[in-house]
Amino acid sequence: MQTLRSPNSKKELRSILGSFLLYGSFIQGYASLVAPLYDLLKNDTEFIWNSEHQLILDTVKGHLVNAIAIHYPDHSKDWVLMTDGSLTGIGGVLIQLHRNLDGSVEEQIIGVTSKKLSTVAQNWSIYEIELYALVYCIKQWASLLYGKPFEALVDHNNLLFMHQNTLAKVERWKTFLSDFHLNIRIIKGIDNVIADMLSRVNAIVDDEAPAVNTPGALTDEYIKVTHEGLGRVDHHPTYRTFELLRDEVARNEPVDLKRLLQRVKQTVDGCIVCQKNRH
Repeated sequence: MQTLRSPNSKKELRSILGSFLLYGSFIQGYASLVAPLYDLLKNDTEFIWNSEHQLILDTVKGHLVNAIAIHYPDHSKDWVLMTDGSLTGIGGVLIQLHRNLDGSVEEQIIGVTSKKLSTVAQNWSIYEIELYALVYCIKQWASLLYGKPFEALVDHNNLLFMHQNTLAKVERWKTFLSDFHLNIRIIKGIDNVIADMLSRVNAIVDDEAPAVNTPGALTDEYIKVTHEGLGRVDHHPTYRTFELLRDEVARNEPVDLKRLLQRVKQTVDGCIVCQKNRH
């Protein structure tokens, strides 16, 4: 949220305001506060961003950062994963549903993630991008989601028919998803505002700003999660872990494969579970 830069067009401003809709109720006088920003979206108004608009945007961001809490995962609650993809990036939000005493349901955010698409991935079909968004987000929370039934909300109907697609990378993604207890449900794009915003945030953040709450693709933790095989009793051996990382990460980002193999070997050699299984 804090990495958002000033919008350069009505389209970028509309995307930002759309992401604020769900949580505007947290801010007293929200509608009046952002009214000047909505005025910029009028057809007969020229888009000219000034200091007043910037102050409003910074004020809203400050309120949201302080108001929206990241909750500790509670496996006794129902979980929902919302993902989305755009031509510039992918994103998602993991939510748990807390049922209040009065019967109302509160959406509690467990985590958010986003990733800028590589030049290669930007040439994929929208179906491939949307499916990749689902796979990527599940990988980010694999240690939490493995063995936990959850609902995946997406706004692309064709994901319901992924079994009919036989592209090599899609086959790999389907194999990956088969390890999880997810139920894919289609929702309208207007109901997917948070994931949609996260998928586009890379296009409207400062170029040198870090990705929003996104673990680095090749962090030690990412290698460890891949090696552990998403909760398998028997972890992946060294070369299988390397293959998974190479296929899912290195294909989209410049990576020193020799160095990657060394890091994977270090991870596997240091795995306590694997050490016990050898004896």
